[in-house]
Amino acid sequence: MNPNLLTDPINFSEGWTGTFTKIQRDGYRALKVGTRHDNTQDFFNCMPNKRYKWSFWAKADSAGDKLHTELWGGGGSADIALTTDWKRYSTTGTSSNKEVLFFWSVSGSPVYIRWPELIADE
Repeated sequence: MNPNLLTDPINFSEGWTGTFTKIQRDGYRALKVGTRHDNTQDFFNCMPNKRYKWSFWAKADSAGDKLHTELWGGGGSADIALTTDWKRYSTTGTSSNKEVLFFWSVSGSPVYIRWPELIADE
């Protein structure tokens, strides 16, 4: 079993940074994610040029708002159209020499993530 490499993926109280980083309490502990300039990120221990898989639950206030996620340098870059209901998403990518996983809102409206998981894709 591969361990989750992200810091505190349930409470978001450690390791997560970003101007819009805010816990929403609507029955779930969710992280409010802002625009690219106010991205949310976590640092993890990675090996350069290694493949990783990450999954997370996400939703938006308006259907069709997009969440962007990637490893530093564009690894696994994806723009994901969200619904207004919680849904699980996943993607894969190859790390560069930095150990950062990003999330941000493409539409400029806040989007929400919860229970992120990042594992080495072996």
